Amino acid sequence: MTTAKELVAFVKSKVGTPYVFGAKGEIMTEERIQQLAAENPSTFTKSYITKARKFIGKHCTDCSGLISWTTGIIRGSWNFRDTATKRVLIKKLDETMVGWAVWKPGHIGVYIGGGQVVEAKGINYGTIISRVGDTAWQEVLKLKDIEYEAIEQPELEIVKCSAEHGLIVRAEGGLNIRDYPETGSVVGSYANGAKIYPTGKVYMTPTNLWLRTSKGYVSRKYVEGWITELEGKGYVEKGDNFPHNCLREIDGKVYYFNDAGWCAQNATLTVHANADGELTV
Repeated sequence: MTTAKELVAFVKSKVGTPYVFGAKGEIMTEERIQQLAAENPSTFTKSYITKARKFIGKHCTDCSGLISWTTGIIRGSWNFRDTATKRVLIKKLDETMVGWAVWKPGHIGVYIGGGQVVEAKGINYGTIISRVGDTAWQEVLKLKDIEYEAIEQPELEIVKCSAEHGLIVRAEGGLNIRDYPETGSVVGSYANGAKIYPTGKVYMTPTNLWLRTSKGYVSRKYVEGWITELEGKGYVEKGDNFPHNCLREIDGKVYYFNDAGWCAQNATLTVHANADGELTV
């Protein structure tokens, strides 16, 4: 079976190949043009046939043909979608999906990474490299005919934490849920304003912390609320900030947070007011 790496390498090597609707990588001939015209009379107008004849003697392809040329399995763009082992919305495209197909009704391309797609765009364009945003793609497809390597991820060190009353999502457009922190595939999302209930935290770097929930992993940068960890109880704000060494009013109550950002509990505090009326502990 063709691997994702082989698919990407193949389609990149075919950039510049002429486009003829219905072609699957074969050398174009007058006989083949007439055959395709008989099968697709609405597409093969007189002017289209004139353009196709310019490519006689050259390998040609259409959008789905670019993938079929690689695998040797003939499918149309809709059939690639129908047989895909996984389909996600285009907004969830990420760098773990190199070698997946990008799709919209009637058209398909191959994601090669870095925000780029190889697509056989049309008879006036041929096979090109384009930006993902240049075309109104709707879905990303994990293709049945392609072998995708399992991504080996380091074992996670998960530290227990909880949020009794939940953490509120503060992310316009929603907060992505991944099956592994930072580099994992997007498996869902929490709506802005929704509450999440973490069961653990993972440090990817000292400043890049992720929370484990029942649905997967989310970045702590986009939540707000009280969180309890082994060190104590703190209040996380959007941006993964914690108030520290200060008094803070939250929901009408005043709390003191120490240098480490933990809330003082079961403690006696002395509060001073300076000449300007500022309170310090």
